[in-house]
Amino acid sequence: DWDAAQPMVLADEVWNGQPRKLLINANRNGMFYVFDRTDGELLLVDNLSTRVTWHKGFTKDGKPIVNPASISTRDGVIVCPGGSGGANMPDVSYNPMTKMFYVRVSDSCSAFASHHDPLGVSGNRWFGRGIVSDPVRKQLAAIQREYPTQYHVRAMDVMTGKKVWDYPVPPGHQGLMSTGGGLVFSGTTAGGLMAFNAKTGKVVWHVNAGQVTSQATPMTYMVGGKQYIALAGGREQALVG
Repeated sequence: DWDAAQPMVLADEVWNGQPRKLLINANRNGMFYVFDRTDGELLLVDNLSTRVTWHKGFTKDGKPIVNPASISTRDGVIVCPGGSGGANMPDVSYNPMTKMFYVRVSDSCSAFASHHDPLGVSGNRWFGRGIVSDPVRKQLAAIQREYPTQYHVRAMDVMTGKKVWDYPVPPGHQGLMSTGGGLVFSGTTAGGLMAFNAKTGKVVWHVNAGQVTSQATPMTYMVGGKQYIALAGGREQALVG
């Protein structure tokens, strides 16, 4: 399922004074993980999404303690984050200079209901979904008034697991690229390319390319001693600057 991809980055870092080979994961379940990729040891876990309700903590060996209130019923239950994450398929970036992990995040909650048939109401896919009851829908609407679905470019401190900055963005699948020059680049849903200060999240540059729309991740290359940023666009267009 392409829509359930989990962005991961491999990095070699000094962790608590010792060199480690890390695997950094921003998960669809709303959590941020750092593992030792040589043996699978969980080094750090913390919230990626602002609100996470599906667990009550983690065991010493890193297994989640599931919140019973998050297990689907026929009437439905409300769980945060919602179906879109957390983090989903867009590309992420780790910058070894800032020690920050940059990721597109959805802050949301959703209602989920179970169904007696594993194929659920669709009848042709392994969703297992039922129909959420009206009282649960009303509860969800009340929660969403106080905690509306929002999307952000989010910077996470890999060494602490804490959020450093947010920048609000529209829904989309634009991936992120960070550079040694202290910038984070992202395409925009309106068409174009923008750059953030990697440490603060302040927008330092933006170009509107008119008809270009992109769900792609920026890339960089150098020719003749000059560095370029390229972004694939819709309708067979590309932006290079």
